[in-house]
Amino acid sequence: MKIEFTGLTDVGRKRNHNEDNFATDENLGLFVMCDGMGGHAAGEVASKIAVDRIHAVISKNRHIVDALKEKDTSELRTAVVGLIEKAVEDACAAVYDVAQADSAKAGMGTTLEMVLLVDHIGIMGHVGDSRLYMKRADRTYQLSEDHSLVHEMVRAGKMTETEAHRSPMNNVITRAVGLQSSVKVDTLVFDVLPGDTLLLCSDGLSDYVADEEELGTLLADDKEPLDKLAQRLIRFANERGGKDNITAVLIRSLPDANDSPRVQDVELRIRTLKRVRLFKHLKYKEVVGLLNLTQMRVLESDTALITEGGRDNDFFVVLDGRVRITRDGHYLADLGPGDHIGEMELVTGRRRSATVTTLGKTSVLAIRRSDFIDLLKANEHLALKLLWSLAQTLSSRLDYANAQLSVAMEAQPEDPAPPFA
Repeated sequence: MKIEFTGLTDVGRKRNHNEDNFATDENLGLFVMCDGMGGHAAGEVASKIAVDRIHAVISKNRHIVDALKEKDTSELRTAVVGLIEKAVEDACAAVYDVAQADSAKAGMGTTLEMVLLVDHIGIMGHVGDSRLYMKRADRTYQLSEDHSLVHEMVRAGKMTETEAHRSPMNNVITRAVGLQSSVKVDTLVFDVLPGDTLLLCSDGLSDYVADEEELGTLLADDKEPLDKLAQRLIRFANERGGKDNITAVLIRSLPDANDSPRVQDVELRIRTLKRVRLFKHLKYKEVVGLLNLTQMRVLESDTALITEGGRDNDFFVVLDGRVRITRDGHYLADLGPGDHIGEMELVTGRRRSATVTTLGKTSVLAIRRSDFIDLLKANEHLALKLLWSLAQTLSSRLDYANAQLSVAMEAQPEDPAPPFA
């Protein structure tokens, strides 16, 4: 995958020094930016320590990244995610140790936004309220999720997005690198498609963007040189007030005709997952994260995908083709693209209650139960959405089963009256 990239930082119109730092390393595939905080230029120290330490840790463990570049497996993706988490944890400990040793730097810390590109795979590391955006085709999506007080209130339903944007507390963050000796890191593995543009930015820019649609208009011209685009983004933030330091790191994946089949495959998977009732409440970035758990299987006609009484617990979404569900040899239903199978086993881990057989050549997306459970443990908000949708799905299926039972009972003749005694 070929890319072009640039990075630019500006002090803004209100500050007298710049506490942002960033680094770009095309050879390593590493792009990172940090927005420091703390008095007496301590924020600048914190962000510099974090950027340098992350670069050092990734460089030292490059063999892990190279292994994924050689062979894309779920195990190697997990290893690279673990490397990113280790790099951020090391950076956190380093910033914290310096702050503890120097009273003038007590309480310093930094936000962090990073992307590690391994061919067509992007892996995000995120702490704080700096942001990662992705422009794909005509839409722009925020892939990171702010660790801020107002964002937590929005998620809890105590504040609207508009109220959060105007709140005087919108820069109060709930998680940062270096405030404690360790920190929880948000990660996301996603496909990078030809034509995608990634933006890593500090809140000195994102605070002035009303929403993803407005940012999309700023990123609309795919042919604009990235250095000119970065300058325009900095100018945009300054013209709207420039109250903070402003940093923008831009990465653009260049079009490649040879990648057309992969693009179509990724787009088909995303469209299919978004049609699944179980995932209807998920944001685009959450669907992208879920996509990383899927494995595609192509089955020939009359192949058993699930066997009644079996112990496997995979969850399946029909991508293309059709399958038939039977129990004890009796027909129950036929399912097609977008339909899903195995949600009960996904949650309970119990034995399979029916047999599922392909009707013609069929493609399915499979999600392992262990991966699904790990996802729920790692993201409580996502877990709530998925479990709520699951409850709705199971309720609908119970209603359907009850209706079918009622029809069957009405079709049976009434029992004859007992003889007179």
